[in-house]
Amino acid sequence: MHTRGPWSWELTGSAYLFTDNDAFRGDHHRTQDPLYALQTHLVRTFTPGWWISLSADYADGGESRVDGIRKHDRRGDLLYGVSLGLPINRHSSAKIAYVGSRTQDVIGADTENLAISFSFRF
Repeated sequence: MHTRGPWSWELTGSAYLFTDNDAFRGDHHRTQDPLYALQTHLVRTFTPGWWISLSADYADGGESRVDGIRKHDRRGDLLYGVSLGLPINRHSSAKIAYVGSRTQDVIGADTENLAISFSFRF
């Protein structure tokens, strides 16, 4: 994470590895390629305790095979969002977030989500 004044930025890479499934739907053998992801967040903090964040994530890979036959289900997903953190008091806060996704291939669905959460710290 890099911080400069009220701004913070982070970039994270991930690799998801999958084990073989020798009992897939009975006696079938399923394998899956690694899924790689890269995500970034840009955060702006305000006093006293307010913040806003812009985020993006891209995932690619993860094609599976059943009994050696390719399923043509490689992922290529883009996720993006914005979050707003609101302090309520010394021990609690709320967050409002919007997250959207766009599937870059034929597997999956485009989505739009709105979330409201409450946190209590002790």
